[in-house]
Amino acid sequence: MNLSGSRHCGGTFLLRLLKIITSLLKPSKPFLLIWIIAIASCHTPNNHQQHTKTNGAKPINAQNIIIHIQPLDDISEAAVSYLKSELAVIYKADIDVLPFQKLPVNAWYSQGKRYVADTLLVFLKSFVSNAGVYMLGVTGKDICTKKGDYLHWGIMGLGYQPGQCCVISDYRLGKFPQTGKELNERLLKVALHELGHNFGLLHCSKDDCLMTDAQGKDKLNNEHSFCSKCSAYLHSNGFLRQHKLVSYKR
Repeated sequence: MNLSGSRHCGGTFLLRLLKIITSLLKPSKPFLLIWIIAIASCHTPNNHQQHTKTNGAKPINAQNIIIHIQPLDDISEAAVSYLKSELAVIYKADIDVLPFQKLPVNAWYSQGKRYVADTLLVFLKSFVSNAGVYMLGVTGKDICTKKGDYLHWGIMGLGYQPGQCCVISDYRLGKFPQTGKELNERLLKVALHELGHNFGLLHCSKDDCLMTDAQGKDKLNNEHSFCSKCSAYLHSNGFLRQHKLVSYKR
């Protein structure tokens, strides 16, 4: 969405007015002339200023927002329950879990044996009817999106920025030996990241921030919390329950 605007003033009228005033003033009062010129001037903004919003949506200031967790194929009830309890502590939202659904057939990429995350977002978006309602799809299947020359790049999550839908997967979270709690914690970090995008956050330059850009790597063990800048944004817009999050550093 591009927005542009301009404002103009009557320059000819002002020039005539200034000539009359100048002829009436004595040379001993130049400061008065300067003051009159200053208040009579006007500012014309750039006519070509633009504001671009990804997905054509605006971030919604959080007021009674709802996050629906949508369990999809191959995700455990324990993981979904953990997400629900932790998200309720962190984000200022009502969290509920919807009935299990099968992944849509049209999202399946048979050659790579993955589901296209972009198609899953469209699927989830079809269930959103009101502002302030967010859909978090959770699956245990592999998901992918286009990245550079790769048409089906495997990912952990994808979300609109800003928008009301995101999808995450635990398929790529289990490479390293870890307990069930550690696996759920890593999945939570992905959920916080993608919901952060939904709420309007971009990627962060801080390596230990939950909004850092993974750049095709697994950086979850280095991500501990939202940095001060990202948490301040979430808090000021009413999404965060507390300004300083409990660190997930182990």
